[in-house]
Amino acid sequence: MQELSDDLEVLGEQLLSTNLSTAATALEAVTKLKGRGSTRLLTNFLLTAPEGLLTTRAAIALENRKHKSCLPGIYEVYKTRPELAEDIIPILSALEDPEGVALVAEDLDELIAGSARLSTIAYLVKCADPEAITDAFLIRIILDRVPGAQDDLRWGLDQLLRDAEEDTLTHAKETATELGPDALKIVEPYMPAVGELELQAPRLARALIDELEAQELLELVPDADDALVDVLANTIMEARSPKGLIRDVERILMNSTAIEEIYADRKDLMKVFSKIANQ
Repeated sequence: MQELSDDLEVLGEQLLSTNLSTAATALEAVTKLKGRGSTRLLTNFLLTAPEGLLTTRAAIALENRKHKSCLPGIYEVYKTRPELAEDIIPILSALEDPEGVALVAEDLDELIAGSARLSTIAYLVKCADPEAITDAFLIRIILDRVPGAQDDLRWGLDQLLRDAEEDTLTHAKETATELGPDALKIVEPYMPAVGELELQAPRLARALIDELEAQELLELVPDADDALVDVLANTIMEARSPKGLIRDVERILMNSTAIEEIYADRKDLMKVFSKIANQ
């Protein structure tokens, strides 16, 4: 144990050598060692060493060994040496560290405008809240907040949405709706396929109300038809049988506060449905 400690002490001194060959040899030796001590040496090296090939090698070594003990030091490196972000962020990603997301998100525009763009996007896709990052990517794509980053942001959004949960997809559509038609075009391919009945349900619900009014079988409260259409459309989509549909629609019409009077019975409803279904 003492021998290892002596080795680390010597290697630590050699890492600080101004002789590039000596520092490189020491770094190679440190990367072959295991344990917290060598991990600490690599992290401390990143705090002080000039940016270059050796700092990149040290970062790759930390990325490969995936020791969580390095995280406090890596946070410090990220904060004090922004020029090493391209090397540091892959370490956070390899460790799947959610705590570092806040640090990276705070500098998002600067990071994706520079050489750390791809590593930043990949890390956030992997570790950040998917809804929050979907918003961040969409906003930057549509508003072109970071010129030249469009393709990479679209790649990140694709990684987020291609296997996303339903809640994330719903959120993405809501955000895209607020941002406008260009955003909707981007997220639309990821939305669940809409069935024919779901597409037709609002039209059928509206046609049902219009036909019942035309036949004077229904009197609506003024300006209440839109809410009733929504309820009827959902009922049409959820119906398990034609008979059940007629029964459920009758119940809704009888109890809806959007209706002043309903004169239609089930036979009337069946006739109206048959008529509008063939239009």
